Amino acid sequence: MRDSLSHHWDQSIPFPSSPTPLPALSTLLTLLACIAIAATLVFAPRLSAAPQEPSKTNNTEDEQPAAHPAASLDVKETISEIRRLRQAKEFASAANLLRKLDGFVTEHHPGIIQLAADYVLLARGGQGDLDQQDIDELFAAAYDWLYRDDAPPIELRQRIVLATAIATHDAAGGQIKLAADKLLEICEHFLSAAADSRESITPEILLPAQSLAMRTAWSAMSSGLAEDAERLYQTLLETHADERIDETLKLSPSHLALCRLGLGWSIALQPSRNTDAAEKLTQFLDQHDDHTDAPKASALRVRCLIDQANTEQAVDEQRRSSIEWHFQRYPDSDEAPTLALEILRSSDAMELPLKEWLIANIDSINWPNELRSRVIVSFGNELPPADFDQLVTRLTSLDRGGSWTAQTLEECDRNDQSAISELIAAAVIGGRIDEATERSVEAAARWAGRTERWSMLQLAAEEVGLDTDPEKRTIHVDRLFAEAIFRSGRKEKALQFWNHVVDRRGAEDFTTLLRCAECAVQVDEIAKAERRLGRVRELIDQDESLSAQQKPLVDLLEADLAIRKLEFDRARTQLESVVRSAESSAMLRARAQWMIGETYLLQENYGDAIDAYRLVENLDPGGPYAAAALVQAGKAFEQLGRTRQASVCYGSLLERFADSSYANEARHRLSALPDQTTPSTRR
Repeated sequence: MRDSLSHHWDQSIPFPSSPTPLPALSTLLTLLACIAIAATLVFAPRLSAAPQEPSKTNNTEDEQPAAHPAASLDVKETISEIRRLRQAKEFASAANLLRKLDGFVTEHHPGIIQLAADYVLLARGGQGDLDQQDIDELFAAAYDWLYRDDAPPIELRQRIVLATAIATHDAAGGQIKLAADKLLEICEHFLSAAADSRESITPEILLPAQSLAMRTAWSAMSSGLAEDAERLYQTLLETHADERIDETLKLSPSHLALCRLGLGWSIALQPSRNTDAAEKLTQFLDQHDDHTDAPKASALRVRCLIDQANTEQAVDEQRRSSIEWHFQRYPDSDEAPTLALEILRSSDAMELPLKEWLIANIDSINWPNELRSRVIVSFGNELPPADFDQLVTRLTSLDRGGSWTAQTLEECDRNDQSAISELIAAAVIGGRIDEATERSVEAAARWAGRTERWSMLQLAAEEVGLDTDPEKRTIHVDRLFAEAIFRSGRKEKALQFWNHVVDRRGAEDFTTLLRCAECAVQVDEIAKAERRLGRVRELIDQDESLSAQQKPLVDLLEADLAIRKLEFDRARTQLESVVRSAESSAMLRARAQWMIGETYLLQENYGDAIDAYRLVENLDPGGPYAAAALVQAGKAFEQLGRTRQASVCYGSLLERFADSSYANEARHRLSALPDQTTPSTRR
């Protein structure tokens, strides 16, 4: 919860970018100077330390008596000199003299003077001339004097001004927690005491503290100090609600609204405080639903309610009502699309108010693509055709990387919405969405290949002119088109695509070159096929990793080419090496063994062909070449006049591989056998 809210906070801070500034520096310095002057009027004209008796302890040569401070010091004259030096901008000298006076009074005359104001004035005046460490030490000394028990009491209004000045320094230096602690002391002790005080606390005195507290609370939330921000906002609100406080000293309406909002927001940033945060945000919205930041507060309230683990009926009802209230009250807010997406992520159930809002705003250009994707997956089949088309067009035209197109298609498939995914993919791949990005088209084509929708790719490929510029078609799309046509059995057309991918699109990867060579071996001129296959062999010889994995397939293709050249003995030698190779897959071994049978069949050596075909199933039981071997063995038996054995082959194929592409041929040949009934292969 904290991570998600922190991210939202970074994206849309609900407070003014420039919080209310403090009063002019000159005003504050004037007040401080008056305080400092008033503090010196409690002294006698001359104060001095009583002379100290020499120590009667016998000192050795190694133990010299400690040096004594000045026997006397005119405090009033020293104060005057410190102020003269400060006004003359001799800040270093003034600081040294002030520290000397501090030590003298602390040791000899505690309780006769208050130096907090002089320290603050010197620290403020010396900024830019003194080192930062000196400035920090002066403010620290001021704070120490402000709360010393042995210093003269100071009026409430003076304490407020001094504490505000010190807290301002802390906040400006990034010491947000120190500033917050000092401001809390003002609020909790000084402001509450003002109700019973006879002193006159004017807005001029109090406004700087209030403004600084607002700014510091804002900074605390930005710095990850949500608990300190909460304490500041809570104390400001409690002080405002105190009936004893004069109306002129209370928060302004704008500050009051920001305090209420800040309280809810600061609680929301804390772990496991969702319920409390939602309650405070509700209080803000009840009072300030037309506030500039009300849509942000409403969205945050919804987030708090959807993120909490409580599933009680009352909480569920509160969650639903907050969603309904937000989308009815702030339907056009910037937060609405992002919030809708977060709600959809959090639950599979679709809230009716949210669904109504989604349908009403389906043409929005401000939606993130993830939201469009989720709407298509959730209820795309319920949308009117025009709305559906518009949603898909927006999704694919703004999908620069293709990821959302891919995710939408995959999610539709997983949710039993394959009709939707196929409709989208066909439109994108087929070029019916002119605005679709290149990556979106590729994502749809990859999905079709991955899910073996080859007919969809084949239909799209039919509309492609290879002599034109491949606009919005990446090289991978053309690869998939070539593969789809190859799988359809139209080898000559597939060869045109593979040649286009290699020669025109410049594909140089091994897989593409191998597939192009495979197609060329089957249908291209022998010389051209040899060149394609030679390039593949060069790559294998250059890369040892390819040699182990791909050499058996290349050997098989070379054997296939040897068969076309009627070099049957050479072909069988290469095919037998594929069958024996430990690197060959089961299907590749079965294919090579089946091709051995084919070489014998082409030479009309039917007995050896039958023997070769019988070995296929042992190499890859149930594989595609087992059915091919059965039908070819049946043909060989027919040539030998052994029709009963032929019928056994065809019947076995029909019983075991009824769905294979060879079933129809087996059925036709079986029916054409003279005086044969379908034999049973079962015993």
